[in-house]
Amino acid sequence: KLSSNQNNKVPKDDLTKPGASFAVGSQHPISLVKNQIVEINEISLAESSILFHDFSVPDSSVVLPDPNQEIPDFTWPEWELSLKKLALENNSIEYKSKNIPSTSGVFNPEVFHLEHLTLLGNEITLKDETASLTLEKFQFLEASGFELKDLILSIKTDEQGTAISRFYVETNRSFVDAEADLSYESIQQLIENPELAKLNLEVSELALDLRDSY
Repeated sequence: KLSSNQNNKVPKDDLTKPGASFAVGSQHPISLVKNQIVEINEISLAESSILFHDFSVPDSSVVLPDPNQEIPDFTWPEWELSLKKLALENNSIEYKSKNIPSTSGVFNPEVFHLEHLTLLGNEITLKDETASLTLEKFQFLEASGFELKDLILSIKTDEQGTAISRFYVETNRSFVDAEADLSYESIQQLIENPELAKLNLEVSELALDLRDSY
């Protein structure tokens, strides 16, 4: 449960000052050590329900991006980020863009409902053109019947490579336990010519069931 009060608010002009801090709830301070540096001790949400229903008609005047438009070069964010702990436990999310019920055995991106959503992570960082993430647990049950029983991930990426020291995923009837290393000259090269990247993949356990694909 997230909570806030007036005492947790910091004037907008103060957020860019060295040492500025504010809180999400009363026990999870967020500190801006200096400009473009964010340090977060903890983000948590438990036993909560999030509903988003949007039945509006899409705007036909919206101009879609040109698929032939040149993709801008990749640049690392100038921000530095550190999140020590992420704890989302036993939450539910319901999204609907059409007012119809969910159907067991059929996944519908216009109507989906996640139950028992849990996401636990730590040491999520972005600094000096390096990003890292550790997920201890990720699980949910979708209304169609698909279940992500567990996802464990430890990943680190920089300008020359991506290392996945642990990747474990288990669904209704399938699971895989693996690790991988992906090397490349630059992230820009990876975007433009992914076939030039070198992949080293080691799978220690694997069990696949085609019924998980539908």
